[in-house]
Amino acid sequence: MQRIFLFLFFTNFLFGNSPNFLFSVGLNTDINDYIFPVKIKPNYTSTFGEFRETHLHGGIDISTNHQTGLEVVATRSGYIEKISVSPNGYGKYISVRHEDGFTSFYAHLKKFTDKLDFDILNEQKRNNKYSVEINFSKNDYPVTQGEVIAFSGESGAGGPHLHFEIFDKKGNSINPLFFPKLRNVEDNIFPNFSALAVLPLSQDARIGHNITPQKYLAKRFSSNKFFITDTLHLGGETGFGVEIIDHIFGRDDRLTQYKLTFEIDNKEIVNIERPFHRPNEARQVSLYYEYDLVKEFHNRFQKLFVEKDLTIPFYTANNTSKGIISLNNFSDGFHNFIIKAEDYSGNVSTLNGVFLLTKFPALEIVEVDNDKIMIQIDSVKNVSSIETSFFIPDKKIWIKYLYQIKENNNSIFALPFKENNSSIRKIIAYAKDGSASYPFYSASDLVSNTNLKIEPILYRSNLFLKIISSSPLLQKPSLIIFYKNNSRPIKLYNLSANEFIGKVPHEINSPFEVKCYYQFNGFRIEKSFDIFVRKIEKNISNRFSSSDGGLEINLSQHTLQTEALFNIQNKPDKIYKIEHTAGVFNNGATVKYFLNQKEINNNKFALYSRNGGGWNFVTNEINFETNSFDHRNPRTINSYTILQDNELPIISNLKINPFYKDKSWLFQFSIDDKISGISSSSLDIVLDGKNIFPDYDTEKEKVLYFPLEKIKIGKHKISISVRDNVGNKISFSKTFKLIF
Repeated sequence: MQRIFLFLFFTNFLFGNSPNFLFSVGLNTDINDYIFPVKIKPNYTSTFGEFRETHLHGGIDISTNHQTGLEVVATRSGYIEKISVSPNGYGKYISVRHEDGFTSFYAHLKKFTDKLDFDILNEQKRNNKYSVEINFSKNDYPVTQGEVIAFSGESGAGGPHLHFEIFDKKGNSINPLFFPKLRNVEDNIFPNFSALAVLPLSQDARIGHNITPQKYLAKRFSSNKFFITDTLHLGGETGFGVEIIDHIFGRDDRLTQYKLTFEIDNKEIVNIERPFHRPNEARQVSLYYEYDLVKEFHNRFQKLFVEKDLTIPFYTANNTSKGIISLNNFSDGFHNFIIKAEDYSGNVSTLNGVFLLTKFPALEIVEVDNDKIMIQIDSVKNVSSIETSFFIPDKKIWIKYLYQIKENNNSIFALPFKENNSSIRKIIAYAKDGSASYPFYSASDLVSNTNLKIEPILYRSNLFLKIISSSPLLQKPSLIIFYKNNSRPIKLYNLSANEFIGKVPHEINSPFEVKCYYQFNGFRIEKSFDIFVRKIEKNISNRFSSSDGGLEINLSQHTLQTEALFNIQNKPDKIYKIEHTAGVFNNGATVKYFLNQKEINNNKFALYSRNGGGWNFVTNEINFETNSFDHRNPRTINSYTILQDNELPIISNLKINPFYKDKSWLFQFSIDDKISGISSSSLDIVLDGKNIFPDYDTEKEKVLYFPLEKIKIGKHKISISVRDNVGNKISFSKTFKLIF
């Protein structure tokens, strides 16, 4: 057989100002010698490098059309290196080592071959537990290409499908769809651009009237041509992110593309492909996708710029900008951009748009009264007009007036500013290139009973403070930070007549005190707030606590992938909510939840975490050195609390198959626990006085038993004992008769 050596080369610009280097990987394998591993028409439900909450998807998910029990075959000849069984994660999986050192991996199986199943059963008996794994030597189980090694299922996580991966001899995850016979699917559907995100990357970044990330929906003009219809006004350093949804013909699965190309003014800036990633790089999901926006916008934006801490070899940067848009990298003025997305079948779609890179005009308010407003404009020579608007509540409309600015050296202007029946007034200065200042809003009347509150907003390494007034204000309030015996004003921008936002300088770290006050014609409102947002640098160990000392976070120097912000909020009922911009952690983090003596003495308490859904059991083991529950090495963190569980587990829907035959199921039942949950090690099932190890589907909360050893006709007794994670136990026995 002729061997084919596929060499992939990727230029990566990494680690800030360090020089680029050429990274190369040689796939020393015959890429045409890999056949499709399931006996079914090829289709996929997930592709390589897709977003997962704690990692990048490391392989492909092959559709089995909602079926289980399909034959899974060895993609190449080799030998079975490892098999494993678990109720969670990959469920039942098998790995096959090939002659050239590459490995193929098959997961979420229903069962192995009979001989392998007996090996698993014997290992379970030796260890007296369900979850086991077995490693084999080269001569134990040789297999030939196309030989049946297992049967597809839905064990572990997810519905019926086969998860399939390829590893090289170094353990790198290789994209299976780079292998011709593994991507042979029918597909004439063009990739779909869903939205574009524009992300602020510097302290002075602006996106139109905003200093926070903005989302723009893509408009489809034909089957494969999309446009951003708004001209994007950008300042400072910004970056683009794009969400793409690809479908295969006849299916609704949301896939991602094979290749992305980002061009500005017909010059390629960044090229993205996903050939492979190294063993520890799957957690860089929060560097490749804009992780902070997943929850805010519910979109999965792939970044079109190279993060300085990213090492995953997906990017080729053909420009020194590395995809970052700024006046240091591109000239001021208008620029055309185009993003090309290509799927694995060669279907190409484009997203076109225009951005204006500029220095925005600055408008400041000098004086406000009931008849006029005095304004000052920076760089007045570049300003062409000033727009004043009045909101009429009864008609719910804005009435606008436009004042043309003649060229002169006077930067201060007096504008008539009165409109009957108006509740809110607005001013915007427009530059000659069309860019606009931040708007200034003002209420028409003084309100004496307004309330002020502050909300911290965390994004990347930026801390924003949003001020909300219960009623419109005549002018912007003032915001002052008190930090290390110093005070510093924070510039505020209008979001509306009663909402304002400012950015805390990078050099200021919390905790600090914030005072917000509003003053007009002798009327003054003042509020003070304590901010406990902490900025944690990469490669530095750190330890910090909640304001009441009840929760502590310990980070090793290797935990963070990038600089991040953390904010621990104390909630009622001893709940701690942790906001952060760290994305996914490397190992080395520990969260400590400190206990009082009553909680220590009650063994029904346990630690629980929540990340957008319900509470999930973490541990009930107490660290008596610190009197705490410790969550060690979490992938990410969100909310923590302790709960007391005194409820017994529930056993229900026991079904016996009286007509049981060889290789059919003998019994099944459901188990449930409302609070702490049940693990596979908490199941003790005895059949006729011998321990057995049925399959346990933790998602469906169902136990199903397929005997490997022959069951005789006649009476039998099954005894079931279930313990939840804090030790509440229920037992059940039943005698039944087989009549086959």
